[in-house]
Amino acid sequence: MYKHDVLDGDSEKWYENGHRESVYPYKNGMLNGDAKHWNEQGKLTYTTEYKDDKKQGADRRWSERTGKLVEEVMFANDERNGLKREFNDRTGKVLSALPYVDGDKEGTEEAYDEDGIKYIRCYHNDKELSELYAPTDVTNKAKQGDSTAQYHLGKYEFECTNYDAAMKWLTQSAEQNHPGALLFLAYAYNDGDGVAQDSKKYLSYLFKAAELGESDAQLEVGYLNLIGEGMPKNLPEAYKWIKKSADQGNARAHYNLGLMYRNGDGVEKDLNKAKLHLTAAVKGGVKPALAALKELTPQTK
Repeated sequence: MYKHDVLDGDSEKWYENGHRESVYPYKNGMLNGDAKHWNEQGKLTYTTEYKDDKKQGADRRWSERTGKLVEEVMFANDERNGLKREFNDRTGKVLSALPYVDGDKEGTEEAYDEDGIKYIRCYHNDKELSELYAPTDVTNKAKQGDSTAQYHLGKYEFECTNYDAAMKWLTQSAEQNHPGALLFLAYAYNDGDGVAQDSKKYLSYLFKAAELGESDAQLEVGYLNLIGEGMPKNLPEAYKWIKKSADQGNARAHYNLGLMYRNGDGVEKDLNKAKLHLTAAVKGGVKPALAALKELTPQTK
């Protein structure tokens, strides 16, 4: 319908079978109101709320198979603002609820996997920061003193930039000698992320994690001894810790051992052992190891 050559009223389409396909409401030439779509069987499949030609309100979709609501997205000024919710097309239960701000994912998503287990994800500026499965169970276990739960909860909170909560749980876990929490805290104090940079705490947490068998911590302790950072250079000590890490299958440790054997740093030069460790590093996905191995291969034939 037109009024003074401007769309005013409902613009409709129809299927050949006589069922209505869509209706778009106009006022003064702009979309205003609820636009709707139906399938050829006459079932409602999609609605969108408009104001002054922009999506404003709920955008909803229904399953053509079951007729149940499967998605609802909130809009403001033509951008996603608010929750995007997805529903099971049979039971109607919520599968996920993801918040948006000005078109970007922002905040905490709550969702369920195919087994019905809840998980949460945090987002900032449309980027996923972290994920935690069974958050209620993990939180309850953390409160009961479970060091592994405390570590996972602390790690999630840290990656979501909730630093106070993160440090609380990570510290409690580290106090129970959880290797992962000790290493995580070491990195935090070294980088100054979420806490004031503190080299003493960095080394303290790092050494404790290494002593408890954390392979990345062992590698880092070995590397610090190798280059003499934060401690006197000590090649035998470097070899000891890097080998401990490599013995656990750490590919980056194999790479460093390969270089040590190639160069004779802290060990007797042995190109065959260098090749062995560099090959293990390549298999573990350490990219610089491939170039080092190619340079070494002609010498070991």
